Amino acid sequence: MIAPAGFAQALAAAFRQDDPSALGALLDDLPADSPPLVPMAVLAKAHRSLDLLLSRGFSANETRVDRLAGLHLVNDAKMVRTLVAAGGDVNLASAGGTPLHLAAANATPPVIKALLDAGADPSATRDDSVTCVTPLEVACELGRTAAVKALLARPPGHATCFFLTAAFVTRKGKKELAVLDLLLAAFGADMEPPAGYDFLLHIASKAGCLDGVERLIERGAAIDRPDREGRTAAFLAMAGLFPRPEHVEVFRRLAAAGANLDQRSGNVTPRDLAQRHGVALP
Repeated sequence: MIAPAGFAQALAAAFRQDDPSALGALLDDLPADSPPLVPMAVLAKAHRSLDLLLSRGFSANETRVDRLAGLHLVNDAKMVRTLVAAGGDVNLASAGGTPLHLAAANATPPVIKALLDAGADPSATRDDSVTCVTPLEVACELGRTAAVKALLARPPGHATCFFLTAAFVTRKGKKELAVLDLLLAAFGADMEPPAGYDFLLHIASKAGCLDGVERLIERGAAIDRPDREGRTAAFLAMAGLFPRPEHVEVFRRLAAAGANLDQRSGNVTPRDLAQRHGVALP
């Protein structure tokens, strides 16, 4: 019997070298308190060792104390297929979410594709005390554009996609705008909002987000469409009591794009609001 310290070292070496012979010899004397071996093989990218473990009856869903199984840790598409073929659950829940959540945060696009091909649920949520987050939301928030592209092949439901895009039309920053470009390319600038919500252009205009407004205009957003209360995007840009400089920029951009400044909401037009606030028109 190998001493515990020596066993751990030998086990680590067997995985590091991906040596099934050495690993097989160790399995014959496996102590009761040994760590989960399948996750260890996955982290080491030890393909032959993983094959040996699965052939010896080790579960593809074996988890560590943090409830992460091999599919949560994998960053190799071939290993995904090996684990799935052995019964690995691509929707196995953990504190960090499903394997697709972890892949969205850490893995390469081929791994994401392999998980999706194996039936990973793109609408699965990672619950916490504040919100429910899908894998696509994870990738977007981290600015992992390659992962976003892979996940957009099978996006979650319409409402999730709308609220996610709506969040990014009001953001600034290079990564955030790169994500927004991908979302708009996938879903369009005129996504139908869920009941009770505004169109994307109204949201960006009301927030005074010039970057979002420009991208929506470039994608063909309907500039003069009124919201539920009859207000256009140009109206909303000027509707505040004291419009900030960014709202003035948005208003001028909409005007330059051909917005109808005489379209009424009640008895007031965007032009009236601009004049009231002393905003000179182009």
